[in-house]
Amino acid sequence: MFKNYFKTAFRNIWQHKLLSAINIGGLSIGLACVMLILLFVNDEYSFDRNHSKGDRIVRLVQTFTDTAGKEFRQGNSAIPAGPGFAAAIPEIESFCRLKGWEMTIKKGTEGLEERVLMVDSAFFNVFSFDIVKGNPTKMLQGRNSVVLTQEVAQKYFGKEDPVGKIVEIEVDEAFEPFIVTGIVAAPPQNSSVQFGMLIPFEREFATDPAERTGQMTDWSSLHLNTFFLLRKDASRTKAEAKLMQVYLQHNGSEWEKRKEHMGNNISLQFFLQPFYSMHLDDQFFATNGLQNWSDASYSYILSGLAILLLIIACINFINIALARSIRRNKEIGIRKVSGGSRTQVMIQFLSESFIVTALAFLPAIALVQLFLPTFSTLAYKHFEISYLFQPRILGLFAALWVLVSLLAGAWPAFVASGFKPVATLYGRFKLSNKNVLGKSLVVVQFVIALGLIISMIVFNRQFAFMTQTADLGFSTRDMIRLQFPWGKKTELKVLKNELAKDPSIVMVGAKSGDQNKSKFSVNNKETDWTYYENIDDQYLQTLSIPLVKGRYLSYNNTIDTVSTCLVNQAFVDELLDKSKDPLGQVVSRPGNKINYTVAGVVKNYHLASFKEKIQPVIYMLDKRGSTFNTFIKYAPGQAAAATATLQKTFKSLLPYATFDYQFMEDWNRRRYEAEEQWKKIVTYAAIIAILVSCLGLFALTTLSVEQRIKEIGIRKVLGASVLHITSMLSKDFLKLVLIAFVIAAPIAGWFMYSWLQDFAYRISLSAWIFIGTAAAAVIIALVTISIHTIRAALSNPVKSLRSE
Repeated sequence: MFKNYFKTAFRNIWQHKLLSAINIGGLSIGLACVMLILLFVNDEYSFDRNHSKGDRIVRLVQTFTDTAGKEFRQGNSAIPAGPGFAAAIPEIESFCRLKGWEMTIKKGTEGLEERVLMVDSAFFNVFSFDIVKGNPTKMLQGRNSVVLTQEVAQKYFGKEDPVGKIVEIEVDEAFEPFIVTGIVAAPPQNSSVQFGMLIPFEREFATDPAERTGQMTDWSSLHLNTFFLLRKDASRTKAEAKLMQVYLQHNGSEWEKRKEHMGNNISLQFFLQPFYSMHLDDQFFATNGLQNWSDASYSYILSGLAILLLIIACINFINIALARSIRRNKEIGIRKVSGGSRTQVMIQFLSESFIVTALAFLPAIALVQLFLPTFSTLAYKHFEISYLFQPRILGLFAALWVLVSLLAGAWPAFVASGFKPVATLYGRFKLSNKNVLGKSLVVVQFVIALGLIISMIVFNRQFAFMTQTADLGFSTRDMIRLQFPWGKKTELKVLKNELAKDPSIVMVGAKSGDQNKSKFSVNNKETDWTYYENIDDQYLQTLSIPLVKGRYLSYNNTIDTVSTCLVNQAFVDELLDKSKDPLGQVVSRPGNKINYTVAGVVKNYHLASFKEKIQPVIYMLDKRGSTFNTFIKYAPGQAAAATATLQKTFKSLLPYATFDYQFMEDWNRRRYEAEEQWKKIVTYAAIIAILVSCLGLFALTTLSVEQRIKEIGIRKVLGASVLHITSMLSKDFLKLVLIAFVIAAPIAGWFMYSWLQDFAYRISLSAWIFIGTAAAAVIIALVTISIHTIRAALSNPVKSLRSE
């Protein structure tokens, strides 16, 4: 019996090639989207699962609440926290501190960057990384031992055995020899702990005993990650409850001093963050050696898009199945007259649904392979087609096959099995209820598609505003941003002098690192945490940041190096006395006896993200030579010459250092990588949604024309024109699109308005966005509908009326 069902199903699929191709194609697109997003979501939720003790690993995090009730969450911790808590809390079995960054490794005459982690000797007891060679209890002892991954060992030593050999690593501005003591397998892609080399945490400590003691008692310097391995069957909540008490035992006096200074209503609380939840926890960012932190909302949003696209594809299946059931009404009638039950007819239609869905998986896999590189780039991950065939993924696909087959095939099977045999055999059959369901489903399709199109337009306009049209307040044209290695003061000075001699370079300016904050006192009133910049006397001029009032700072003016500052307009508006001229007003720093007199006011500019309102900033002339964030302005059309000069000079001064530079226009775009990522995702989703929705509209047009074929013949015989018949058939469908727009516009508008509120500086939701979307939707729908309606209007009426 089942053999007959499948034989009939394949015959019907083959007989209606066009509709079957549309059906399979629409489902393939929807399934491919779901497959890609399943890869992403599976990777996100499988992070850090390679550690055998992962369910017992926790990270120390803390929350500080200031006097205003503002909460600051911190994923980093201090040096003494690990041993201090581990010694006092019995639930803790072991601890491991971790800190890392890119370090320069000498290879012959060049320097290469490698990811180096500084870790405690318990690293391999806490975490599970495959050890290829070496003793895990001894590999990280001493100050100058190093463990390499297999890939890094191959890079530096080829096929030689690296154990016992020397690797030169730049530490504290000088290269030191490290002895290779072990080889491990590289961490998997879905690991928060990524490294190419491991060196002992002992390197963090000073060799001077007094300085080392200071490090071991300083609980305020939060610059590393501390992990604890809990004992088996230990309670995380019980261990967590003891943290604050232990902290006060070690640092109670300092905490009391802090309360006296800031106010008694400040508070501090420690938590133990489960290791498995760390990757998707956006409250405590994974930094200082940890990588790949993410946000669970990405998975939710992408899953939502996948579901929406799959719904659109399933709607197509339903409408095409209904359209085909009109052509098959006599077949269904004969089956019923011959003794077939309604259940058997339903099974026949469901079997076709299962076969079509199964067939759709084949081109879906091909589409996944085709677009996998693009999707990997978009998701900032590396996926391979083999990932689709992991047992867990295959199980999800099997469940997806059953779900889609039932979702898409159940309603057509129910409707078709209810056809009355007498009506179908005498040609008096008409689908009941004016196909309200089919039309409603098309409305749902276009609501989703139009909502995505509106979102796409808003995303693209906001991104263009941030990166192209907005007035940043400074120049990014003809500009290079060079990250000069920290501590190389003499070399930086020489670099500036050499660049000044080159005719392709106009000016060079520099500042210290970004996001510096401190508290200041203005008019005897302490400010909140306020941005400050240590700059050289060419930084503002190089970036073409204009003065509103006063003058720039200069090293030629001795007072500027001691007690003069600049402020931006936001500083004047929010912090200075508005009844007085800003020039001459005094700004001081608590604990610093120097008073800074305001010598000039500069225009506000967007060096921070557009999500952040321009904040008050104070600029002070750097006196320590710590301005390593360097900006080079070159003459128009001289990018190649300026870059070549810059690289040549840089390498002559620092042959082993990495030449880390960016053109400022590229740098500005990269600040909004997350927004650009979502812009691309929504754009792709909108294109797919409108494409698949048009296939659904085509199917509904087919259904309508099939039902009204004799009506069309009669109208043509009575003299109706092609234009009249085409417009008659089209207007009902255009109404569906307009109804969908009326529903989609306010919903998408509300979501986009809410999204734009994240930006302090943003575009407005102008009416043309919605009008343009409606017009585009009508044109696309009209083209789709016309393909079938014009053909029906041009058909010979004799053929359609011959049976009457």
